[in-house]
Amino acid sequence: MPSDYLLDQAIEAINSGNKQSGRWLLTDFLNDDPYHEEAWLWLALVVDTREERIQCLEQVLAINPYNEDASRELAMLLPNEVTWYRKPQTRVETETPP
Repeated sequence: MPSDYLLDQAIEAINSGNKQSGRWLLTDFLNDDPYHEEAWLWLALVVDTREERIQCLEQVLAINPYNEDASRELAMLLPNEVTWYRKPQTRVETETPP
Protein backbone atom coordinates (compact mmCIF):
# COMPACT_ATOMS: atom_id res chain seq x y z
CA MET A 1 0.00 0.00 0.00
CA PRO A 2 1.49 3.36 -0.95
CA SER A 3 2.00 6.16 1.48
CA ASP A 4 -0.85 8.61 1.89
CA TYR A 5 1.84 11.25 1.49
CA LEU A 6 1.74 10.68 -2.29
CA LEU A 7 -2.05 11.08 -2.30
CA ASP A 8 -1.75 14.25 -0.21
CA GLN A 9 0.82 15.62 -2.67
CA ALA A 10 -1.52 14.86 -5.59
CA ILE A 11 -4.44 16.61 -3.92
CA GLU A 12 -2.26 19.60 -3.05
CA ALA A 13 -1.08 19.84 -6.68
CA ILE A 14 -4.66 19.68 -7.98
CA ASN A 15 -5.90 22.27 -5.50
CA SER A 16 -3.08 24.62 -6.48
CA GLY A 17 -4.06 24.34 -10.16
CA ASN A 18 -1.42 21.86 -11.30
CA LYS A 19 -3.78 19.19 -12.54
CA GLN A 20 -1.26 17.41 -14.74
CA SER A 21 1.17 16.92 -11.88
CA GLY A 22 -1.71 15.77 -9.68
CA ARG A 23 -2.76 13.29 -12.33
CA TRP A 24 0.75 11.83 -12.56
CA LEU A 25 0.96 11.48 -8.80
CA LEU A 26 -2.47 9.85 -8.63
CA THR A 27 -1.55 7.43 -11.41
CA ASP A 28 1.59 6.42 -9.51
CA PHE A 29 -0.42 6.07 -6.31
CA LEU A 30 -3.08 3.91 -7.99
CA ASN A 31 -0.44 1.68 -9.56
CA ASP A 32 0.46 0.66 -6.01
CA ASP A 33 -3.06 0.72 -4.57
CA PRO A 34 -5.66 0.19 -7.34
CA TYR A 35 -8.53 -0.14 -4.83
CA HIS A 36 -8.22 3.29 -3.26
CA GLU A 37 -11.65 4.85 -3.67
CA GLU A 38 -10.68 8.44 -2.86
CA ALA A 39 -7.77 8.42 -5.31
CA TRP A 40 -10.07 7.30 -8.14
CA LEU A 41 -12.48 10.14 -7.30
CA TRP A 42 -9.66 12.68 -7.48
CA LEU A 43 -8.41 11.18 -10.72
CA ALA A 44 -11.88 11.60 -12.22
CA LEU A 45 -11.47 15.35 -11.70
CA VAL A 46 -8.25 15.64 -13.70
CA VAL A 47 -8.49 13.20 -16.60
CA ASP A 48 -8.69 14.59 -20.13
CA THR A 49 -11.74 12.94 -21.62
CA ARG A 50 -15.32 12.16 -20.72
CA GLU A 51 -14.63 8.46 -21.30
CA GLU A 52 -11.72 8.50 -18.86
CA ARG A 53 -13.87 10.24 -16.28
CA ILE A 54 -16.58 7.61 -16.71
CA GLN A 55 -13.98 4.85 -16.27
CA CYS A 56 -12.68 6.43 -13.07
CA LEU A 57 -16.16 6.81 -11.62
CA GLU A 58 -17.05 3.25 -12.56
CA GLN A 59 -13.91 2.10 -10.77
CA VAL A 60 -15.03 3.98 -7.65
CA LEU A 61 -18.38 2.23 -7.81
CA ALA A 62 -16.76 -1.16 -8.35
CA ILE A 63 -14.91 -0.55 -5.08
CA ASN A 64 -17.91 0.94 -3.29
CA PRO A 65 -21.31 0.70 -5.01
CA TYR A 66 -22.77 3.08 -2.44
CA ASN A 67 -20.49 6.04 -3.17
CA GLU A 68 -23.02 8.81 -3.68
CA ASP A 69 -20.58 11.29 -5.24
CA ALA A 70 -19.55 8.85 -7.96
CA SER A 71 -23.15 7.77 -8.59
CA ARG A 72 -24.31 11.36 -8.93
CA GLU A 73 -21.46 12.35 -11.26
CA LEU A 74 -21.89 9.28 -13.41
CA ALA A 75 -25.64 9.87 -13.66
CA MET A 76 -24.89 13.35 -15.00
CA LEU A 77 -22.43 11.95 -17.54
CA LEU A 78 -24.78 9.12 -18.59
CA PRO A 79 -28.28 10.56 -18.09
CA ASN A 80 -30.04 8.21 -20.51
CA GLU A 81 -28.46 4.95 -19.44
CA VAL A 82 -29.76 2.46 -16.93
CA THR A 83 -27.13 2.02 -14.29
CA TRP A 84 -26.74 -1.05 -12.10
CA TYR A 85 -24.70 0.84 -9.55
CA ARG A 86 -27.20 3.41 -8.36
CA LYS A 87 -27.93 3.16 -4.70
CA PRO A 88 -31.34 1.58 -4.19
CA GLN A 89 -33.95 3.90 -2.84
CA THR A 90 -35.34 2.86 0.50
CA ARG A 91 -39.06 3.00 0.87
CA VAL A 92 -40.48 4.50 3.99
CA GLU A 93 -43.46 2.53 5.10
CA THR A 94 -46.12 4.68 6.64
CA GLU A 95 -48.98 3.42 8.62
CA THR A 96 -52.36 3.89 7.05
CA PRO A 97 -54.82 5.49 9.40
CA PRO A 98 -57.59 3.16 10.65
